Order: sequence, then C-alpha cells, then structure tokens
Amino acid sequence: LSESGKNILENIYNFESKATEEQIKAKYYQYLSEYIRKNKELDALIAPSTMGIPDPLLNSLVAKLSQSYAELMVLEQNSEAINPVLIEKKKSIEIIKNTLVENLKSIQQNSSILTGELNKKMLEFEAKARTLPEKEQKLLNIERKYKLNDKLLTYLLEKKAEAGIAGAANISENHIVDYAV
Repeated sequence: LSESGKNILENIYNFESKATEEQIKAKYYQYLSEYIRKNKELDALIAPSTMGIPDPLLNSLVAKLSQSYAELMVLEQNSEAINPVLIEKKKSIEIIKNTLVENLKSIQQNSSILTGELNKKMLEFEAKARTLPEKEQKLLNIERKYKLNDKLLTYLLEKKAEAGIAGAANISENHIVDYAV
C-alpha cells in the first residue's frame, strides 16, 4: 500500500472500530432498558462497567438498584407484605428504575448521534479510498475487513469473559434452609 493508502486505511479502521464499539454499547443499553421494564427480579443484572461503559451515573444507578433489590429480598423473607419498610423499599426501587430508564433514553440518543457522526467520517475516508488505484483499493478493503474482524472478535471475547465473571459474582447462592414458624 502507498503511504496515503495506509493513512486512509488507518483512519477508516479507527472510525469503524469506534462505531462498532458504540453499536455494542447501544445493544447493551437496549438490553438494560428491556430488562428493567420486563423483569421483576433484578438479581442477574449485568453491570455497565463489565461491558466497558464508564458512565459513572449509569454505573451508580445500576449498583443502587441491585443493592436495593437485594435489601428487598432480605426484607421480604423476614417481614410481612404490610411492613412499611418493605413498602418504602419497593417504592424506592421503582423510583430508581424510572430514573434509570430516563437516563438510558438520554444515553441512547447520544449514542445514536455519535454513531451517525462516526459513520459520516468513515464515508469521507471511503470516498478518499475510491481515488486510489483499483488494486490498492481491493487490498485496502481486505486488510480493513481483516483488522476489523480481528479486533471485534477480541473485543467480544473479552466482554464475554468479563460478563461471565460479573454474572457469577451477582448470582446469590443463598437459600432458605428452614422457614420460620
């Protein structure tokens, strides 16, 4: 490849990598939104930090929701349904869930905008790549696809391992031996 071809390839590769990571994050945001809306049991929730999402507000809300749910489980086992503390904990969980859903909507909009910008930049460099000789273009596309698939596979394997570790850490092994009489 010529020097300009290498430069174009590197820029396209960087923008594709960022766009792919952003798409994976967007899928996680969608998963999290659906999980919160559909599931009443929140004990198997995968934390955003395990998916490489460094958003401190999102991480703290998910942690707070998981902690509140764990406290609710303890309260439900040790008290009756009319207990005011239990009722208050359920209200608190609903408030956290609603806040989390609103936060996720905002994050999803920002993610969509960023993905669009990355795709625009990629198209600009792809237009530059079309000015190269035909053989160089073919070689450029082969190298680009190879690098992208290699990075994507590595990224997904890392996230799979991290999610497995996080999932194992979140699953409680507690069970009731004897019910109180």
